[in-house]
Amino acid sequence: AHSHPADNWSGKVLKSLHIPNVHGAAGAESAARLLHLSVQEVQAQQRHQVAYEILATQVYGKRKRAEVGIDRLLEEEVYSGAFPLHEGPYELPKDYQPEDLNARQILNAYWAKWGLWYKYQPLDHIREYYGEKIGLYFAWLGLYTAWLLPASIVGIIVFLYGCFTFKANVPGDICMFMRISYLFDHPGTVFYSVFVAFWAVTFLENWKRKNASLAHHWDVMDFEEDEERPRPEYSALCSSYERNPVTGNLEPHFPNSLRIPRIITGITCIIIM
Repeated sequence: AHSHPADNWSGKVLKSLHIPNVHGAAGAESAARLLHLSVQEVQAQQRHQVAYEILATQVYGKRKRAEVGIDRLLEEEVYSGAFPLHEGPYELPKDYQPEDLNARQILNAYWAKWGLWYKYQPLDHIREYYGEKIGLYFAWLGLYTAWLLPASIVGIIVFLYGCFTFKANVPGDICMFMRISYLFDHPGTVFYSVFVAFWAVTFLENWKRKNASLAHHWDVMDFEEDEERPRPEYSALCSSYERNPVTGNLEPHFPNSLRIPRIITGITCIIIM
């Protein structure tokens, strides 16, 4: 695993070449490391998860009619929306100490701005505010975006090669479509296809390493995602609840007496069509 998941190979390369690193020295990650989230802010994200779990499993009508959870109420348009409230302001005060900033202020100042697109992402703070799942998503997105750079550079070189060799390899008496197709179908594209194959495998292995490092750093190596709840549309059609033999939880049940006729009807319609 990495010494620290936030360490970036580009920073090490620039340091070895004695080139100033505009991505990190005054960037989001290095600046955000100085700002430590308090225990209350870490618990805020957990409180949101607990509150949503209660809302998603609360019975508001008859359980036999699957009148359970906030998702069902949203589906029936009883409520127009349901989302956790942000805690604290997002603007930076005029005079402040780093330890006085909340999670929203940290992310808004050092991450959620178009002008900071070239800075390293504060992954630890993203994780502490949004959770591990969103943190891993942005870690993957940042790594994928960075790895697209060499692929795009090689692609541009291959395209320029086709432009420079266009006149020497394309006769003038063929149609315009065939002449233009040479720009995207010449010996250089064969090399590029092989390059992309190796690039994809290398990127995947690098992401596995990055993912394992972050999972170890965030202590979610043995994390198991919660079971997905039945869709509100499905729950509305179910007339009864039965205990799931795998999880042991009560879930909406669609009896065979209703499911099998619908399956037969669907198969019959497909055959007729």
